[in-house]
Amino acid sequence: MKTFFSKLLLFILLLSLVLMGLEKYYDYYFTKNLDACNKPLWVLKQKNKHFDFAAIGSSRVFNMLDIKTIEKATQLKGINIAASGSGYAENYLLLKQFTKSNSIKTLIVQVDLYSLDAKNAFGYPFHDYLYLNKLNESEVDSIYRDNVKPSKYYMWKYIPFSKYMEFSNFFSLYKVLKGGYECNESFLDTTNGSFLVNGSEAEAKEVKTDRNNVFKKRFIEQKDYNYLLKIVQYAKSKNINLIFYTAPEYAQSFALQGNRNVIFDSISNLAKQHNIAYYNFDVASVALCHELTYFKDNTHLNKQGSLLFSQQFGDSLKTRLHAQ
Repeated sequence: MKTFFSKLLLFILLLSLVLMGLEKYYDYYFTKNLDACNKPLWVLKQKNKHFDFAAIGSSRVFNMLDIKTIEKATQLKGINIAASGSGYAENYLLLKQFTKSNSIKTLIVQVDLYSLDAKNAFGYPFHDYLYLNKLNESEVDSIYRDNVKPSKYYMWKYIPFSKYMEFSNFFSLYKVLKGGYECNESFLDTTNGSFLVNGSEAEAKEVKTDRNNVFKKRFIEQKDYNYLLKIVQYAKSKNINLIFYTAPEYAQSFALQGNRNVIFDSISNLAKQHNIAYYNFDVASVALCHELTYFKDNTHLNKQGSLLFSQQFGDSLKTRLHAQ
């Protein structure tokens, strides 16, 4: 029996050493080789650049704010560092990582009732599998503790290689050894991080299938609000100017959003409290909100609508961005 346990212990020790080695190799590989075709990793791939402005948020920034159009309107250099389905926790992580190697003068933050209730609004508000190689960084570690189940967090933290085994479909050993994960050229390089989408609800006649086309009472999740505050505080600590805005939605969906006015009052109060300019395009007085042909779905403009909105927003920002 003693011999059995001795061999078992030796096997566990050797296996642990192998897994520790694999984890270190994966950490190194995914630090040096970032997939530029994956938006958050494309953001992290940017190095030693200065931008007059950067826009951050969810798909309502990534797919709706055309940086090239705003650059043309303002004659300033910008970048879109938003990611689809990402809440403010992931936005905060991306912002901090991005500004380690790059600088921005003004941060434009999209604020709405979805990002302030990310768990209910998005299917996967914190894409934990994308930043596993940075789990040894104290700030990243803290964000993971807030956004990952304790059982998973401690397993990934203390059981070697378990964090990569959890997502083996994304982290294929064959591809890693072959070196097949890096995408050197990306369409995002030509759009400065924006990705506008085609299509129209009016053409598809699928308004009733939109998951946001049912009445739902909206609330501000404290964790999301806290991470929005962290973004504000971090920007101020780095002398980065701040601008808030809310992107347009199809006006018929307004009545389906319980607590809508309460949430927008909270956003306005936060902006006033921190002396942040706030542009709200998600109101009935904005003509764009009533044009269904400009919408991909209730909450996203299509390419045509996004270009029009970006032009309008760029015209509004022109004086402010130059003054800051």
